[in-house]
Amino acid sequence: MATFNGVPIIGKTENLTQRYAYDVNGNLEYAGQALPVPGLQESDAAWAIQKFSYDGDENLVSIKQASGRLNVFSHQWSDRENLEYV
Repeated sequence: MATFNGVPIIGKTENLTQRYAYDVNGNLEYAGQALPVPGLQESDAAWAIQKFSYDGDENLVSIKQASGRLNVFSHQWSDRENLEYV
């Protein structure tokens, strides 16, 4: 299982296609996983995405799921900054 600061990232990640995006301070900001489908694109609605938030001291304070549900593979990685995270 992939983790960040000891916190699980989405869950079981073996054999999944993974993407990570970092903020200007080098902190993990988004983590996404998709089932390994031939021809998978970042614009396909096939990604489960988490958003990581930090306080002013760069301490991790929250991890939220796109649409508020873990392991929902229905989002576009390329649209991660516009999704609602709960």
